[in-house]
Amino acid sequence: MTKEKSQGSNMMESTTLEPVPKEDRKSWVNIAFITAGGMICVPSLVIGGMLVAEMSLASALLAGTIGYILTVLLGFAMGVIGSDIGRPTCMTAVPAFGGKGTQYIVSILFTISLLGWYGLQNNICGPAFSQMMMQICGIDIPVWVSSLIWGIIMLITALYGINALEILNKISVPALIIVTIYGTYLAAKTYGTDGLTAIGQNESMSVLSGALMTFSFMTVVSILMPDVTRYQKTRADVFKSNFIGIMPAGLGLLALGCVLTGLAGNSDITLVLSDLGIPVLGMIVLILSTWTTNTLNAYGAGLNVVMMFNLKESSRGRVTLISGSVGTILAVLGILDHLALFIDLLGATLTPMAGVIMADYFILKKGRPESWKYTEGFNWIGIASWIIGFALTKLIPSEWALVIDLIGAGAVHVVLTKVLRKENA
Repeated sequence: MTKEKSQGSNMMESTTLEPVPKEDRKSWVNIAFITAGGMICVPSLVIGGMLVAEMSLASALLAGTIGYILTVLLGFAMGVIGSDIGRPTCMTAVPAFGGKGTQYIVSILFTISLLGWYGLQNNICGPAFSQMMMQICGIDIPVWVSSLIWGIIMLITALYGINALEILNKISVPALIIVTIYGTYLAAKTYGTDGLTAIGQNESMSVLSGALMTFSFMTVVSILMPDVTRYQKTRADVFKSNFIGIMPAGLGLLALGCVLTGLAGNSDITLVLSDLGIPVLGMIVLILSTWTTNTLNAYGAGLNVVMMFNLKESSRGRVTLISGSVGTILAVLGILDHLALFIDLLGATLTPMAGVIMADYFILKKGRPESWKYTEGFNWIGIASWIIGFALTKLIPSEWALVIDLIGAGAVHVVLTKVLRKENA
């Protein structure tokens, strides 16, 4: 595939699976904003609420810190591969799974998972918008219409690609931070701070368990990091954009979620603001946070669809629009609500994939970009390693499941590759 026009000549992103040219690489600050936009969402607040329900505030903050450090490390490892080869997540899998294996297995699973979450998130945003319009203007907009409207808006952002993501997050991230902090301040002013003393009465979860739970919430964000870090110039830039994009936003929201739970008994800022009599602010937070997170889902899905059908570089925008529209329609019809558990299960298959990809690149290829080559067909060793890694977590149910399938799949891939290639030599 050949790049048809330079990134800088048009707002529409034109580089899809081919390496991003050096002249089109971006500042780590720009990518950090995009990463932070993916982190600033209501679930990030909810994590804090879940932790302080089981441990003290200090323990919750420590668990969250450890969990987000693990998130940064995984995101950095995957992000380095994307930056080194200048390609998105699906292309990082080609040497380990083969071109056909990536096309028919990896990209299909990524696409279904991303579009599934895209549709489910739309179903959160739609009711919020309908409620806001009724309260502000007295206009009764059916929820399905609101879901459709916001599905289209998010698709248009994803359609334009990395440049639109950059602009959206530079506006939305500061706005979300300001409103969330303001909401927490109002909660403290209204309810007082006595409720904070009740935090930690139930010490039923260990710090390690809390850290692993936090990590599990954000694993997919880390795995998909190459989709944006392919625009980074150096590995140092990848680390800076990951660390600054994840740690302040993730830990900040986790801490606010802890405090909100103590103050108002609820970590969801949208509900707290509604209870305080300013639901419009809460709805704005919900819509903006869903927008920044969901656009990444649609954007990543578009990249994978191009890979899946072996399409031209210039088709990314069109297939993003088409595939995202399908996800939006399924969400409006309510079909995805019945598939939520299935979509969640698909997410669990992505972690052992990352284990195989990282082991192949950093151990077998010694982290050398020049060793990355497009491999035709199926790499059955990588595919078998992925299946074994996923099976390990089902055979050994544990809170360490993510770590087991991540490391297990990678270890199996290294061992099988060295043994079988030696036998065939």
